[in-house]
Amino acid sequence: MGRVTYSGQMGYAKADDYGYLSTDGLNASIQFRYFPTDNLSFAVRGGHEFMKSTPNSDSGYNCPTYCQTQRMTAWNAGAKVEFRPSGSRFSFLADVDYVDYKYKYDYMDYDYYYYNNSQAAKGFRALIGVKVNFGSQTLFERDRSGASLDPFHTHFNSISNRNED
Repeated sequence: MGRVTYSGQMGYAKADDYGYLSTDGLNASIQFRYFPTDNLSFAVRGGHEFMKSTPNSDSGYNCPTYCQTQRMTAWNAGAKVEFRPSGSRFSFLADVDYVDYKYKYDYMDYDYYYYNNSQAAKGFRALIGVKVNFGSQTLFERDRSGASLDPFHTHFNSISNRNED
């Protein structure tokens, strides 16, 4: 739409963890880019990720030993600015992200005691970088010549191991 680009990404994951847990997850994000000039772009984005692990009924393990449920939820918001000097292959960028993460872990031990644990974390990430551009003369041309989506990544990897209760 003129000098604005909008895009979305969605991913689904399914895995059997260690043979006794079944995990499903969904990751979705949306991004808007604005180009005030051909070599300057501003972007804002947001996303959500949800994952849940439950006992795998086909594993052959008996409850309560492996009766556990894990739920992870993350919300993400970010902004990015990128500038490319005229005639240069290099562009310079600054990128910031904020992630709000929640984790719940329910399980029953060998003595049939039920536990309900939860953690929350908030993370802030800032990135300054340089990109090498091939095939296009401007950032706007690069955006319009094909898929130029940011790499798909999970929000859970963005917060490292910082926890707040």
